[in-house]
Amino acid sequence: MKSIYEELQISKPLGSPQRELSVALLLTAERLRDVINRLCRQFDLTLQQYNMLRILKASYPSALSCSEINCRMIQRAPDITRLIGRLENHGYVERRKDERDQRVVRTMIRREGIDLIEGVEKKLAAFDSLFDCVNEEERSGILCVLGSIRREADRMLARNGCNGSSQNGANHNGANNGLNGAR
Repeated sequence: MKSIYEELQISKPLGSPQRELSVALLLTAERLRDVINRLCRQFDLTLQQYNMLRILKASYPSALSCSEINCRMIQRAPDITRLIGRLENHGYVERRKDERDQRVVRTMIRREGIDLIEGVEKKLAAFDSLFDCVNEEERSGILCVLGSIRREADRMLARNGCNGSSQNGANHNGANNGLNGAR
């Protein structure tokens, strides 16, 4: 396996072990994103559309508002209304006004969207196999370390006048974002 220095074709040190770790995490995240993007393209979906459908499937039969969806997204979708519109045009979701507050529009996944996600889920078994090289103890340790890094990132954002994980639309505090096994 190539080091990050070899992969990125750099010869100078990155400055610190922490910087090397952050670059390795970003490189790995990008590689995983590429794998999932290619899988999603087979179903004519973007990664954000897939993520949104997973969130809506996890909340089914309840409908969610745009803000409820966005706060559960892994990657923020500033054009969430347009994203929902594209999924609605394909017949995967439906929108309707909230009964209590007509200003709020709620989105619910349709049977077609559930069927599509179930098809993607079957293909994701191959993606999940990427992690077969990690045993249970290592997986628990990695999840713990990543949680600590996210908490520190949230603190840094808060110190700089941002709202932590809500700033980028990600919700990493255990809320059901559709990626935690709800199927």
